[in-house]
Amino acid sequence: MITGIYFLLFAATIFAAPLTIARARQHDRRLQPAEDIDLDALSEEADTRFEDDADSYRKGER
Repeated sequence: MITGIYFLLFAATIFAAPLTIARARQHDRRLQPAEDIDLDALSEEADTRFEDDADSYRKGER
């Protein structure tokens, strides 16, 4: 059974959600745009790490 306090909390949530979403959108507009990801640099870094890990494994380092 829904009691009075639960109904009030439910109603407050329903009416506060649009206000909160609007404030979140305003906040997001002020953020700086994300930088593009350099996929070539990421793959090069992954290759370098793989080679370094393979070299250390061959040398017996851990």
